[in-house]
Amino acid sequence: MKEIQLIVVFFLILFLTSCMAKPNIRLNAGGVEMELMQPIPMIAPGDVSPDGKYVLTGGWKEGGFKLWDISKGVQLKKFNAEGTWNHPVYAVFSPDGRYVLSGGKMLKLWDLSSSKEVRTIVNLGTVTTPSFSSDGSKMASFLSNDAVTRFNFVMKFGIWGIDGREIMTFDEKDWTTTSSTIWPYKFGMALYSTALSPDGRYVVSGHAPVGGGMLGKIAKMILWDAVTGKKIQEFNASEGRSPPVVYSVSFSPDGKLALSGGSDGTVRLWNIISGTELKRMKGHSGGGTWYVGFSRDGKFILSGGADGLVKIWDAVSGAEIRTCTGYSGSSSSMIPNAVGYCSVSKESGQMRG
Repeated sequence: MKEIQLIVVFFLILFLTSCMAKPNIRLNAGGVEMELMQPIPMIAPGDVSPDGKYVLTGGWKEGGFKLWDISKGVQLKKFNAEGTWNHPVYAVFSPDGRYVLSGGKMLKLWDLSSSKEVRTIVNLGTVTTPSFSSDGSKMASFLSNDAVTRFNFVMKFGIWGIDGREIMTFDEKDWTTTSSTIWPYKFGMALYSTALSPDGRYVVSGHAPVGGGMLGKIAKMILWDAVTGKKIQEFNASEGRSPPVVYSVSFSPDGKLALSGGSDGTVRLWNIISGTELKRMKGHSGGGTWYVGFSRDGKFILSGGADGLVKIWDAVSGAEIRTCTGYSGSSSSMIPNAVGYCSVSKESGQMRG
């Protein structure tokens, strides 16, 4: 039970760190309680350190990102990474907790102990939250420059080494169009979410049909070979709602399973080896399921959605274990195309389990 309580707390932190409000956060999940005493400009998805002691929160433009002590609820450091009007600053820990990868105007690597920038990995902004391989040697994301201020619009969906090497990029025609012969998917797809498997062998991506509900009623998740760059399989991962979108994708710790969260409110569990859908949980109402992930031991599935709820599921049976209220009050904020979303009360920021 203690493990589940801690999972709830960590996931609520992750869920909250994608908000545009500036609350003083107080979390209470089954007796595990913490309070961040200072206002947090939570504008992009954040991350919890591997040891569970610290949390990163993102920001927009000059805001950069910040490091917080969970037990004390105080800000420890601020990093001056730059965002743009359409590229908030993401911040994620490396698997060993020694480095931070930040997105925004550029994709950068930081040394956590010295607070110094190690290098710029790619001179492009992050559209999807970067994800590491388990050894921390490489990461995957969808990147672009600023389409408004530049005439030469560049988009790259690929894998990079933390040493700055471009390991590979996926062919644009493969992730902007679909192999389906069913009209109208020949007109293309938009990319909303990405994840790299822990062993670095696979990538999954979440999409929406270009033109939204006017041009299609099915949104795809795609499995990729991270070595050859070839598309392995397409999955129908969100259906019916207009527009259909796969907002979030994630791998299990062993890399054999994948999750998708869609605008239809479902949480879907996939076997990527056999290509079959194992479970389908009706997770969230309203605008759908905005965030999905596994617990670190792979025993639990976590989801957050437009209804302000955070849910924990049994990864084997698909049974719902617990639901926590994601916010109190009527104010809500959303950031399109971000992997982690939430709704939060600007007045109290309180999460009630």
